[in-house]
Amino acid sequence: RATFKSQSAPYPWNRPDQAVIVPVRLSRAVANLDETINFYVDVMESEILYQPQNSIIDDLNGDNIETKTVILHALDTQIEFQFYERPLYYTAGDFDLKEYEQLLIETHDQVITT
Repeated sequence: RATFKSQSAPYPWNRPDQAVIVPVRLSRAVANLDETINFYVDVMESEILYQPQNSIIDDLNGDNIETKTVILHALDTQIEFQFYERPLYYTAGDFDLKEYEQLLIETHDQVITT
């Protein structure tokens, strides 16, 4: 869900360019929520819009998994980022979160040149 707290005129549904698709929220799981928050707040100058004081318990098919989450507003955008941290063992199959994050970093290193 998007909080729409980072939305301001023009709102995504009322833009002068009448864009059909406008990103308002991106989300993904992370291995370490605190490190992610530090990076987005300290380096990318994002603003925290929502962060529960305590972990929440996600039902997730009856597994009741402890989950941490944060919603951030990216600087000079109307886009919100939501990140989730669940236990590293909570994965489907052999493709775990650490491997996913490593692939993201490797791809970034190969594609971004400046």
